[in-house]
Amino acid sequence: MSLTERRSARRLSKETRSARPSLPALFAVECSANEGETVLTLHGALDIWTEQAFVTALDAVDDDAQRVVLDLTDLSFMDARSIGIIHRARTLAEQRGRELVLRSPSRRLSRVLRLTGLAASR
Repeated sequence: MSLTERRSARRLSKETRSARPSLPALFAVECSANEGETVLTLHGALDIWTEQAFVTALDAVDDDAQRVVLDLTDLSFMDARSIGIIHRARTLAEQRGRELVLRSPSRRLSRVLRLTGLAASR
């Protein structure tokens, strides 16, 4: 294969890749605030690839919020790093005089949260 043919094949390969449909979002965070309470509703899988969106949402919580609720109803997966992030968020919330609540986890997530000590409200 000549150099020109290889360049054409590479260019065609790049064009094919860019024409592929994009994948649906694997994770999303919805935020709502109401009278001293902020609710972050988590959707999808929370892992190393998606944690930055979660950390960004946590960092954006208004300083006036006395209660931060993580609604886990639609969270399908959480890895060990995510558990660490939630643990640190709870510790930081307590230092700031806030309450961090985990709402409506699935049975599987409830078990993990119990085993890690995060299920207990403080």
